Amino acid sequence: LLLILSSIVLLYISSCQTAQKGKAMDQPSYWVFKTKVTQNGKTISGYSHITYVNQEKIRIDVFGPLGLIHAASVVYENQNFEALLPLEKRFVFGEASEQTMEMVLKVPLDPAIFYNLIYQTGFENKDWSCTLDESNRVRECENRRAGLNVSWNSPMSRNGGEFEVKHAKGTARFTFNKYRELDQVPNEKFKLNVPNGYKRFKVDSAGISKL
Repeated sequence: LLLILSSIVLLYISSCQTAQKGKAMDQPSYWVFKTKVTQNGKTISGYSHITYVNQEKIRIDVFGPLGLIHAASVVYENQNFEALLPLEKRFVFGEASEQTMEMVLKVPLDPAIFYNLIYQTGFENKDWSCTLDESNRVRECENRRAGLNVSWNSPMSRNGGEFEVKHAKGTARFTFNKYRELDQVPNEKFKLNVPNGYKRFKVDSAGISKL
């Protein structure tokens, strides 16, 4: 499952549950992380490209080790998501929630949580408990109900950092590679082009339905 959003790539909590502590970052930005996913004793490396506009607008693109294999693209906007899965030739869309994201990715992952990860902030939701380091910065957070653990192996900044996401189904480690501020992000960036021949699915609380 090259996706623990594909990596991860996404972590599980419904978008309405991912309120964070601290001031929101309104500066659009582009992040690249080296990603290492371990699942069932196998480790897959690659790169995760994150285009961040605000808490309600995030795009994540996942590529293989050399950046040549496109594993997944996920667009999250206003509590809805679209996911393009080239390796499976599938396009999935619907409301981003606890149930739907697990149905799509097999692991509770939600794009909204990446705000908390890249800016190293805690979660206000009661299901999360966090510990702080000596400098009063969030060091580790746990959601026992969802079976998730998040830790920052080195402090996040625009020059470096590393965080790790653990779940019973696997572990994903993200190591900072590059960062760039963006003046603006065109709306087209949040529209996925679906190639001919892809199977289309809609997901909601009732399940996944093929269109």
